[in-house]
Amino acid sequence: MPIPEPWPHQRAAIDWVRERRASYLHLTMGAGKSRCVVSAADETHAQAVLIVAPKSVVASVWPNQFSTWSERPWRVAPATKLGRSVKARVGGMKKQYERARYDRAPFVAVINYQMLLSREATAWLRTVAFDLVVFDEAQKLKSPHGKTSKAAARLTQTAGRVVMLSGTPMPHSPMDVFAQFRTLDPSVFGRSFVSFRARYAQMGGYKAKQVVGYQRQEEMTDRMSALMHSPPDDAVQLNLPEARHETITVDLDSKARRLYDALANDLQAAIAEGEINAQNGLVRLLRMQQLCSGLAVVERNEPTGTDDASLVANLLGHEDREEVEVCTAKKQALIDILESTDEPVVVFGQFRQDIRVTREAAALAGTSVAELSGEANDLELWRNGGARVLVVQIASGAEGIDLTRARICVYLSTGFNLGLYLQSLARVHRPGQGRPVTYYHVHARETIDEVVYRVLGRREELVSGVLKGVR
Repeated sequence: MPIPEPWPHQRAAIDWVRERRASYLHLTMGAGKSRCVVSAADETHAQAVLIVAPKSVVASVWPNQFSTWSERPWRVAPATKLGRSVKARVGGMKKQYERARYDRAPFVAVINYQMLLSREATAWLRTVAFDLVVFDEAQKLKSPHGKTSKAAARLTQTAGRVVMLSGTPMPHSPMDVFAQFRTLDPSVFGRSFVSFRARYAQMGGYKAKQVVGYQRQEEMTDRMSALMHSPPDDAVQLNLPEARHETITVDLDSKARRLYDALANDLQAAIAEGEINAQNGLVRLLRMQQLCSGLAVVERNEPTGTDDASLVANLLGHEDREEVEVCTAKKQALIDILESTDEPVVVFGQFRQDIRVTREAAALAGTSVAELSGEANDLELWRNGGARVLVVQIASGAEGIDLTRARICVYLSTGFNLGLYLQSLARVHRPGQGRPVTYYHVHARETIDEVVYRVLGRREELVSGVLKGVR
């Protein structure tokens, strides 16, 4: 079967990569960024390609992309399929590479971002003359002081071409682009984050060490545009079916409400005293979200006091803790959804509690469940019909994967990463989806759930926006 011609926006992206040593494809999620990479690799006659991608898509996505979009006999070596240890994976890639060279076949190694932190892995990767190095979901390199972004920058110095792919290059702020462009081409913004921040950010707050605004945005855009291909939305024709969002509101059980109110009151008091910022407020916000999902993290030796201070100390303790289920409202809402349809369903959540809730709800609804998280990867089982429900921990399965088997998606919680949330939406509503999609957002009434959803809708920075909403 002949390979179909690329869509016009894909053709433009392929040409953009061909014409540059370094390029950044900022295409909306589901626009076919991986197809553009494969076609560009073919058209530039690349013989050795390195793909760096989130762990969840190393083996499940990229090998299929090369077999789908290329007629060349690519030898694809997905590291996560070659062994459990880094040593075994590096050894497996070496063997695959040598066989490809012997057969004069094009070779592609696919690794996850964590492997960039391995000296053994990077030592071997630097011995290979890669014609093309690709960073899938490049926003993972946004930390200017992170070891991963620094390792990536070292790796690209000898590459023939470098391509970055992302639908959300600035998931939190314009500051996110510095480390990505340091890896892509340091001549754009230089190598000093301090200098970059001084030029493009406005500093304030305590000792003028906090970013309070941004400046010279037009200049920043002009510098990025030399390498970044970012077509207007109306140029990307995906012909996707309708997607609608519905909110299901539940009430916390009495004990959960009492615990939640204690945490909320304490947080509001701390904000009023100026003790809370985006960093130290996150722990409290997470505890509040866990309560909304039905889980309280408490000390085993619970204080006898029943005042708010005792409850907060109990909930925020760090030693000798246990987890107690205090509310089943979201579980019951999920049971109702599962019992109302016999179609495949995807459930997103950020906590292990959300996974437990989904498994228990599926059992009570008499249906099967598969898991995609940091501890399990049953994606292929679900895709092949081995389970009706797929529960996905949003940090592990929001990026790069295709979940179009389902048209029903449920959010038990979303977390505080706008980029991951937007990515997760596009796992179900993307090319390949032929039916209208419904997203169910399960919220506990008058809680942080409602605040987070409002902030997500405005696409603000999550933690700061939620703290503002709580205040």
